Amino acid sequence: MLLGLDLLAGAVKASLSYARLPYLMSLREGREEKVDRTVGVIEKPRLRSSLRLAMAFFHFLFGWSLAYHLAGLWRGFGYLAGVVLSRSGDGLGQYP
Repeated sequence: MLLGLDLLAGAVKASLSYARLPYLMSLREGREEKVDRTVGVIEKPRLRSSLRLAMAFFHFLFGWSLAYHLAGLWRGFGYLAGVVLSRSGDGLGQYP
């Protein structure tokens, strides 16, 4: 879920970063309402900084979640290795 939110915020940020105002104005014929709304969104100065902040937040949250789950995985491998090593010494040198 976090990866999906991160990708969504990245896609929105990229689409707004690469939107060209002259191209949008050339599309205005017949779609005035949609183009005007899009130009209004692009011209909001807070939007870019909000998207940048959201991207940073999702990156940190995703990284923390990944590190947390990997630490649990390594802890599980450590327990498993401890059990295997402690059991391997029980019959050392004895053949059935």
